[in-house]
Amino acid sequence: MHGGAGGFTLVELLVTISVAAMVMAIAAPAMQALVATNKIATEANRVVAGFNYARTEAVRRNQPVYVCSANLNVNTKVISGCLDQQVSNLYDWGFGQLIYADNLTTGTMGSYDSGEAIKTFSYYGEMNNGAKLNLVMSASPVATVKQIAFGSDGRLLDGNSRKLVLQDSTNNLCRVILIAGSGRSKACDTANDNSCGACS
Repeated sequence: MHGGAGGFTLVELLVTISVAAMVMAIAAPAMQALVATNKIATEANRVVAGFNYARTEAVRRNQPVYVCSANLNVNTKVISGCLDQQVSNLYDWGFGQLIYADNLTTGTMGSYDSGEAIKTFSYYGEMNNGAKLNLVMSASPVATVKQIAFGSDGRLLDGNSRKLVLQDSTNNLCRVILIAGSGRSKACDTANDNSCGACS
């Protein structure tokens, strides 16, 4: 005697689809939060990498190396000098970093002149308007500045620490990037590490 053909009944299929839909409804927000957390962590690490690179170059070249907020043409993704733009009296660093070594014989000292760039970093968050990440130089611990300068000893030229705040307001996430007077940079997740200071 042969058994009937195997398969799902309509009721079984509907139950399976309902269970799958419930699992997806539960998992989707958690997955979205994980993606957002990974994204802001990646952006913060890129910011720190830029400062670390500038510090290394200052020591290697035995001369000051400057980092400024990049003036980025969003359409062509070309960086053309330093950006002098403020958001609520704080300088906007959101498009990227321009790292340059001053030509000591030409141009303006301590200011970017064409041809002095040694590296640029552009940030993904500002290139994707659907998930913009806001990066500004904080007023604390030191008042806002347009650029940061590393000396040949790897320290900040003026010895004063600087702080940048990276925020994803859509997902209520924040990272604080601290550049100490010693020149060392690090990023902190303010949810579990306040060693870089508050997210403000």
